[in-house]
Amino acid sequence: MRSPLERLKQLPWVALLQVAALTALAAIAGEYLLLWLAVYSPAVQQVIVLLGGPLGFITVMAVAMAVGAIAVVILEQFKRILINTGSLWALVGCLAIVLLLVQSFGLLPLGLVGISYSQLIGVILGVFLKGQAYWKSYRRR
Repeated sequence: MRSPLERLKQLPWVALLQVAALTALAAIAGEYLLLWLAVYSPAVQQVIVLLGGPLGFITVMAVAMAVGAIAVVILEQFKRILINTGSLWALVGCLAIVLLLVQSFGLLPLGLVGISYSQLIGVILGVFLKGQAYWKSYRRR
């Protein structure tokens, strides 16, 4: 039986950080696209105001869940990575680190993506809802 530290050493950290960075780039591109659309379309401006005001918390959670799900989709494209519960948790950690860096550099104009407590919960939900096929087989019977 291996120790937990040995299992941590065996995880593909470089590939998981690459997945997290690609996910962050997609989130940055999405925010800038939304901002560009808002500048040129009054209808999009009204939708952003509506989603930012009364539905702000739900919007932030939905965007965070989408970021987690997108990360799993990108991870599935990396054929050399064995996806299991441990690698999904490591992906959550890598996403948290990358999103913290993105947030601290101020690269996101709208602030929909970040790493507050509720956004971290949303990322975890997104990763594990999308990656359910990879951890479902590990349930105890």
